[in-house]
Amino acid sequence: MHDPARLMNVIIDNAPFRRNVFNLIPEGSSRILDFGCGEGALILRLKRDKAATDLHALEIDPGDAGRLEGLVDRVWRVDYEKGEALPGEFAGYFRTVILHDVLEHLIDPWVTLSKVRELTAEDGRMIVSTPNFNYWMLQYEIARGRFPYGPGLWHTGHLRWYTPASLVELLTIAGLAIEALYLDIPDQVSFLGTALARELRQVSFPPAELARIYPDKEPVTVSYPRDIRKYYPVFFAEKIIAVCSRTAPPFELTKITGNCGDLENMRRKLTPGHDIYSPPPMKPLIGTSR
Repeated sequence: MHDPARLMNVIIDNAPFRRNVFNLIPEGSSRILDFGCGEGALILRLKRDKAATDLHALEIDPGDAGRLEGLVDRVWRVDYEKGEALPGEFAGYFRTVILHDVLEHLIDPWVTLSKVRELTAEDGRMIVSTPNFNYWMLQYEIARGRFPYGPGLWHTGHLRWYTPASLVELLTIAGLAIEALYLDIPDQVSFLGTALARELRQVSFPPAELARIYPDKEPVTVSYPRDIRKYYPVFFAEKIIAVCSRTAPPFELTKITGNCGDLENMRRKLTPGHDIYSPPPMKPLIGTSR
């Protein structure tokens, strides 16, 4: 296909619309790096629909990277997990760095993310989106003794899983300050009843609010010893999206994977972490992800 505009439309039209990440990037933005961009639909949509400029795509898959040549300003075939990096002049260059569905594929996300952080401008933003391990569909299968590797959230290439608390910890260790944390909720659902309830100690998978959509799934009920109303929306979120800015890294990182003792020492030095009873502040983005 030799028509660049036509190829761009084909790539966009045949890929999921990462609407919530797309909506977080202002019209006319420039100096954007889509790190691990895959087929490149998100960055191409920013070019076509938001007049974004100075667009860089980083992708190690040669097929996807090859298709993007000529469609964005620069295509990088650089593997940060193997010690490769962009040239030094790009340190602090990008106003927006996107990592959509990347963290779950990384061998050493702590170190890799800390290196990618250095590409972000002092006043820039990093937008990170990753599957939510507490999503009810995952919890439902696990409660039934299944972990069905396959497409989508169960992708065979997923090496890591995150809850809001573990994602906050990772970003903090990597030298990122979280400005906003969003719950990417694909289904239309209201949490008014939960907000008005005195307390919530039981959760069903599928949740009661979605039972009519999944009549074939016999509910699994999980009980908690204390109130989890603040956490309840997390079970509906397919993904977690974090908007971060660059800050001073709290630790010097060399290699975390395999060095569990080092990670435990870092965790002890951080501010007491979040859990299901004291979650980080999160904003639901409901029914707009696709």
